[in-house]
Amino acid sequence: MRLRPATPADFPALAEIVATGYRDAFGTILSQAALAERTAAHFARRFASETVPPVLAEDEKGPPLGFHLTYGGTLHMLFVDTQVQSRGAGAALLADAERRGAVRLECFRDNRAARQFYEKRGWVHARDYTREFVGDVYTFVEYVKPAN
Repeated sequence: MRLRPATPADFPALAEIVATGYRDAFGTILSQAALAERTAAHFARRFASETVPPVLAEDEKGPPLGFHLTYGGTLHMLFVDTQVQSRGAGAALLADAERRGAVRLECFRDNRAARQFYEKRGWVHARDYTREFVGDVYTFVEYVKPAN
């Protein structure tokens, strides 16, 4: 597996990964209206507007396995293709995000799988809070990565 900055040619594949990941991970958390807004086209536009490209994980052959989007000390997104989860891509992407300075992230309080993933890798729950997201109010948790 190798990690590299994504190029605009990669955005459609990454957008599919995150759109599918949203439905799978947040299907019981978000409203149907919120899920309907988070299409592959939505994410492709977001990637194109970012000043820092996502970092993708890939095998020598085949499509991207997943990606992370990290800047300003914050891990903004980390998604792995649902077909290849639990094979190390997520851990490799998280480690790369940390090398790039990620010390903070947020996730939905009810996203137990993500929370377990981060906690297993040494991230610490800092606080719970509510905020608006796609027209509704949700509870989030903030995680921080303690300095070694």
